[in-house]
Amino acid sequence: MALVLGAALLGVGALIAVPPLLIGLVHALGWGAAGVVGGSFAALIQTPFTAAGSLFAILQSVGATSATIGVGGILQAIAGVSMGIGGVFAALFGA
Repeated sequence: MALVLGAALLGVGALIAVPPLLIGLVHALGWGAAGVVGGSFAALIQTPFTAAGSLFAILQSVGATSATIGVGGILQAIAGVSMGIGGVFAALFGA
């Protein structure tokens, strides 16, 4: 029973934590709301031949359309990670 509870908590925690973490990573790598940030990793790999539908274009779309993480996103990530850690402990040591 503890293993099932632990796996459920870990799964739900990951679903809660991953989206704001990935959006933060996309922004940190240079795909921003106003376009590619100069001097960033995204700017380094951008070429004039970047095709629509490519991974670069998809990441730019995510960066441009997603809001910055803000306090709510940080709290969401913390809650998800905490739930995941709780799941690991529940699976290892019983609930």
